[in-house]
Amino acid sequence: MGRAYMELVFEMSEPVAAFGFTTMDVLQKGQPFQDFLILAAFDEAGELVATQRRDGEQGPSGIQLDWFVEDPKARIVRVTLGGSLTRNARYGVDNLRLRVR
Repeated sequence: MGRAYMELVFEMSEPVAAFGFTTMDVLQKGQPFQDFLILAAFDEAGELVATQRRDGEQGPSGIQLDWFVEDPKARIVRVTLGGSLTRNARYGVDNLRLRVR
């Protein structure tokens, strides 16, 4: 079974303080332990300001995972979700929410 690097990119028209969403069945039980995903937030200069990482199995089929990054200085303009997943894995984004200060 091959591995694939996948990435979702979210770009904001104005800087925000926080960004989050929920995925379903990502990193579910039965996927290789080497699978991982990283949610990364960047400022206008492309500097990393926040991350959240999950490695390996997170739970059974149907698991919903909340992803969230926050910057107290409200500099987030770009967010990526990427990592290494088995080739047959897919992203399922259920909800999208932004919190702006």
